[in-house]
Amino acid sequence: MRVPIAGEWIGEGLNGSRRVDIHCADAAETELEPNSLNAVFTDPPYFGNVQYGELMDFCYV
Repeated sequence: MRVPIAGEWIGEGLNGSRRVDIHCADAAETELEPNSLNAVFTDPPYFGNVQYGELMDFCYV
């Protein structure tokens, strides 16, 4: 799925000089042109399976 986000703050920051897209796809199957990305943001598909509050217990010494 490709969703242009020109009306969002990230699109406004580029002053329309570049295209901003969101891709919702499997990274292993995504075909991208070389040097076509400036940034990649990911969110693991954990949904409700990881209790992040419980993981904080490992941070305390």
